[in-house]
Amino acid sequence: MLQLVSRREWLAAATAAITPRLWNQPVPLGRSDLRVTPLGVGCEEVRDARIISRAVERGINYFHCFKPLNGGDGNLAEVGRWIRPYRDRVVLSTGSAARTAEAFHNDLDAHLRLLGTDTIDLWYLSSRQKPEHLPAEVLEAARSARRAGKIRAVGVTTHSFTQLQPFLITIADIIDAAMITCNFSTWSGPAEILNGYPEGDQYKPVKQARSAGLGIVAMKPMLGGLGFVAKERKTWAGRLTPEQRKEALAAALRWVVANPGVDTAPVCVKSMEELDANIAALGTAPGQSDRQILAMTLQDIGPYYCRMCNQCEGTCRRQLPVADMMRYLLYHDGYNDQARARAAWHLMPGRIQAIRCQDCSTCTVICPSGVRVQEQITRAQTILA
Repeated sequence: MLQLVSRREWLAAATAAITPRLWNQPVPLGRSDLRVTPLGVGCEEVRDARIISRAVERGINYFHCFKPLNGGDGNLAEVGRWIRPYRDRVVLSTGSAARTAEAFHNDLDAHLRLLGTDTIDLWYLSSRQKPEHLPAEVLEAARSARRAGKIRAVGVTTHSFTQLQPFLITIADIIDAAMITCNFSTWSGPAEILNGYPEGDQYKPVKQARSAGLGIVAMKPMLGGLGFVAKERKTWAGRLTPEQRKEALAAALRWVVANPGVDTAPVCVKSMEELDANIAALGTAPGQSDRQILAMTLQDIGPYYCRMCNQCEGTCRRQLPVADMMRYLLYHDGYNDQARARAAWHLMPGRIQAIRCQDCSTCTVICPSGVRVQEQITRAQTILA
C-alpha cells in the first residue's frame, strides 16, 4: 500500500539526509540521563596521557575501557588517573562478563578502585549473546549498584543483537544501552546509510530498540582498521597505498558517525596521530567519494570479514561456534592482537579446539554475505590452536 507523507515529514527526512550531526555535540544515550558525543575514544590501547587531554579539549566526552581478555588490569589505573582532571566533563564506561551477583560486585569494586572514581557512568554487562547470559541475580546486582550510586546506567555488549533484542526490551527497567557490531558492512549498503536511510534486516531490531528507549553504541566501527587476510595471506590494507587506506578509514568513520541509528562510536586509538586523523576525517561531510570507496572496500573484504549476523549458528555439522571463531580471527588479523585472539580461542572447550575443518569434505555452513567460512576457520585453527 502506498504510504503518503506530509511535506513537513518529507522536509525533515531530506534535511536529516544532508545535514550530518556534529561529532562533538552530545546526544542523549537512550533513556538514560547520559549525553554522549557521537565520536568517542576506546581507551584499551591508550598509553599517552596527551590523547585523553587532547580528546577532551576537542569536545569528545565518551571514554570506554575494558580489562584485557587475557587477564590483568590493563591500563585502567593509568586511564583513570589521566581522566581524573576532567571527570566531571566525561562519560566513563567499562564493565565485565560476570555471571553471578558476587562476581558482579567484585568486578565493579575492582574497576572503581582501579579507575579511582566513585561512580562509573555506564557499566556494561559484556559478552551477552543469549537471554540466559543475563541471569536474574546479575540484573538485580546491577539495580542494587545503581541505587547505591556506583553506576549511573547499565548497558550490554553483544555480538547477537538480533537474537537478544526482544529480551532486552522486556528488561527495559534496567538496561539503558547496547553496544553492538556496527560498521558499513553490517547494516546496509554505503549509499543507503549515507543518504540517512539505513535499511536491511540488521537494522530493524535497532529501530525497534531505539523506539523502546535503548541507546546504541557502535562496536567495531572501523572493521579492525581494514586489515584482513586474503587468499594471498597478506592484509588487504597492505595492498592499498597509504593515501587510499587513509581515505577508506576516514569514510568508514564518517559512515558510522552519520548513522542515525547510533548514539556514539568509541574508536580505539593508539596515538595522537590516530586521534587527530579521526577528528580531521569528521571535518568533511559524507559524500559520493565515500560511497565509492566503501563500495570498493566492501567488495574486496567481503569474503573475509564476518558480519556477525549469527545466521550460521547451529549450521555446522560438528557444532563449531563459527561466529565466535571468526571473531577471534578478527582480533588476530584485523586488530593485530595475537594475545587476545589466542586467549579467546583457548576459552573454548578442548573438544571444539581439537576439530579441524580440513577433515570435512564439504562445509555445511553457508554464509549469506559470501564469507569463505571453511577457508577462514581453517586458517584460525592453524594459527590460533
